[in-house]
Amino acid sequence: MADALLDGGERLVNQLNTRADEGAVRDARRDVADAEARLTAAQVRLTTFRNREGLLDPAKAAVENMELIGNLRGTVANLRAERSQLSSEAPQSPQLAALDSRIAAFERQIAAEQAKMAGAADSLAPKLETYEALALDREYADKALGSARAMLDRSESEARSQRLYLERVVRPNLPTDSSQPKRLLAILTVFASLLILYGTAFLVVAGLKEHNQG
Repeated sequence: MADALLDGGERLVNQLNTRADEGAVRDARRDVADAEARLTAAQVRLTTFRNREGLLDPAKAAVENMELIGNLRGTVANLRAERSQLSSEAPQSPQLAALDSRIAAFERQIAAEQAKMAGAADSLAPKLETYEALALDREYADKALGSARAMLDRSESEARSQRLYLERVVRPNLPTDSSQPKRLLAILTVFASLLILYGTAFLVVAGLKEHNQG
């Protein structure tokens, strides 16, 4: 019976531990799986955008384009200063036409680079907006996955710390032969006591009778 009770207690403890594991830990694992799926989907969308647009990082491309426009504007400014000086020194110089042609060419290039930035359907501005949204979505998904994994670690740690254990200190065994009470000895002792009491009473009564007869 004791073994049966211990076995039943162990099964109950195991059931309680299983329920604890299937509770918070199961939910945390599901959250991790959902976060991983979200991150994977976000990465796929970002990769698809890059392949479709032929841009690894539109933000970096926009910075490079702005730097190029700045350099072109600096060149135009230098050419205009050079033309102004030449025009004041030699108004009829044939180099003025060449400078005007160079300035016009650089200004057309500046306009083309500016069109790449904004204003056209295939400009960087709408692409950059889409890219930033996709990159932000991936960043949020990555943070959510990190939080979900941290929660899973915490849930597993708490489940281990709250786990119940049933330890058998002493195995149950059959009782040994009893030494007390000693029934036969007790019966004999009572019987002997009664005999002694009866003999004593008999002697007392016999003594009284002899005394009365005398």
